[in-house]
Amino acid sequence: MNTHPEHIHLIINHIPILGPAFAILPLVYFLVTRSKDALLLGLFITVISTGSMRFVMWTGELSEERVSNQLQHLVDDEGHSKWKLEHWERASVGAKVLYMTLVLSITALVFFKRLEKHHLYVGIANLLLSGLCLGMCIWIADAGGKIHHPEFREGFEDYRPDKRTPKDELGEQRPSASDVADKQEQISEEKTEAGGEKSDGESRD
Repeated sequence: MNTHPEHIHLIINHIPILGPAFAILPLVYFLVTRSKDALLLGLFITVISTGSMRFVMWTGELSEERVSNQLQHLVDDEGHSKWKLEHWERASVGAKVLYMTLVLSITALVFFKRLEKHHLYVGIANLLLSGLCLGMCIWIADAGGKIHHPEFREGFEDYRPDKRTPKDELGEQRPSASDVADKQEQISEEKTEAGGEKSDGESRD
């Protein structure tokens, strides 16, 4: 198994996204049934998912250093740099929301019995914050996906073969299908001419 920080980042960055989504289910169930177990489950899932943001940010920082220092020759394009910066800025904003939700959820768990009369308000607050965290993480992931996937970027139609010749990862021009066909035909003609000249030479001998 590959343990490079970018691989770990890609694996664990789903936790802050899926966690709030799963937390919403027991929280909604709590609002309908007033089940304390459902509220506890929702709070627990929220703590796990929002707490994982610190590790996601950490592996993201390590990944950025590795890509910038060692793999820059593979990703040296304007779109990559733009969305890498945008991804980091969004993550910095979103992390504050997730950390605030983490602190409030831990507080609600620690004082769960003391807040028994206010469980309804705790459930509603946690539901709203979970929805906000989910939206923020989707917003962050949107920028992250556009770093290495130009097809996700706005205006990707400008890269269609009929408009512009695509480029490979090294930034070199990649020939289109028609160029490849023309080149093969040219090579075939050259081989035929070379064969004909060789035959003429042998006949003279």
